Amino acid sequence: QVTGRVYTADCAAPTPAKLTQAVSDMKAAYDDAASRSVSALTNIDVMVGAIAGLTFVPGVYKWNAYVQVASDITIKGSADDLFIFQVVGYLVLAADVTVNLVADNTGRGAPQARNIVWQVGGYVLIGARSHLEGTVLIKQYFTFDASSSVNGRVLVQAATTFGDSSAITLGSPTLQSPPPPSP
Repeated sequence: QVTGRVYTADCAAPTPAKLTQAVSDMKAAYDDAASRSVSALTNIDVMVGAIAGLTFVPGVYKWNAYVQVASDITIKGSADDLFIFQVVGYLVLAADVTVNLVADNTGRGAPQARNIVWQVGGYVLIGARSHLEGTVLIKQYFTFDASSSVNGRVLVQAATTFGDSSAITLGSPTLQSPPPPSP
């Protein structure tokens, strides 16, 4: 189930033109996210990619290989904070994993999906009944297993596969920085 819009190349005009622009915008957003400097040396290859159970604060994180999430993770900050996760290889959420958004003690609310970017050079797999938050920019392909969900946007340069009862809720198109791709 998709709440929002889905564009494909074989839809009637003006969709092909909009899709061409969207792909161009997605590539620009992907490249922008990939070019961001890591905010601290400790943010490189955190836990060698096995990030189960961790809490992430605002910043830019980079993994030079893959990221595997075997249990829930937490993104902690305020509504205005920006989180960028750069993954050179692949991102896999195991079954029954949730990305939780938790407010810090500033009183400015919890992190927003629109300010979370997952930039992935390989593929992304969201396991059955798992939930991801943020904009996901993917170079290769994306697979949703049964009953998985994403709150945000999923932009793929190659292919997407949906399992039974998968859901995407498309969030607000406003990132703090960089600007989001055009729909």
